[in-house]
Amino acid sequence: MGHTFPLEARYEDLEFAGDVYRSLVSALLANGTTTAVYFATRHLPATKLLADTCLGLGQRAVVGRVAMDDASTCPDFYRDRSAAVAIAETEELIHYIRALAGNGDSLVLPAVTPRFIPSCTDELMIGLGDLVAATGVHVQTHCSESDWAHSFGIDRFGRSDTKTYREMGLLTRRTVLAHANFIDDDDMEIISSAGAAVAHCPLSNVYFANAVFPLRESLDRGLHIGLGTDISGGPSASMFNAAR
Repeated sequence: MGHTFPLEARYEDLEFAGDVYRSLVSALLANGTTTAVYFATRHLPATKLLADTCLGLGQRAVVGRVAMDDASTCPDFYRDRSAAVAIAETEELIHYIRALAGNGDSLVLPAVTPRFIPSCTDELMIGLGDLVAATGVHVQTHCSESDWAHSFGIDRFGRSDTKTYREMGLLTRRTVLAHANFIDDDDMEIISSAGAAVAHCPLSNVYFANAVFPLRESLDRGLHIGLGTDISGGPSASMFNAAR
């Protein structure tokens, strides 16, 4: 995270964020990605701007403001001041996107987005789970991406990421779990039963997580699997490259 957090912190500058988001959405559309699931940053104004950009350029999108409040894992310069602030700003984003002029057909949808278990306190995850129950919005988060992240969740809770998300009210039919490289048989059954989905990002799994997702077994078990480019952790915005 030595590069990721400092870069994401720059999105507090709306001019910077606007330039990047316009370029990003345009590039994805040019590569044939007509629907995208976006982790934005923890900045509410910039995340609203991303939703505006997707709608303006005609890309179907699920957009989430990243929630991350754990002072033991998140740097002082880049974290939510409290769980209450993160939950309140997430709720504000939900209302903002649903009320967007021209979004009557829900081309752009809001998402609750706990970054991943190592960056979130229990209070934050439980509160976001309550928000999901109240609003019925999508959920997107990282799940058992690397051996480190997977082990972190087990050491902290005594259970896998999948089981923790279920306990926190964050595993629903509208949940998208990024990566999920280290899920086991029990996790697959839980994900399948919930009707949740996995965003399988093969390029970034190899480059960043040094892992391979159990794709064939997951498909055989009936999991919903989507192919992703992971434009932050992957080297290409082309879904065709991800497929290759």
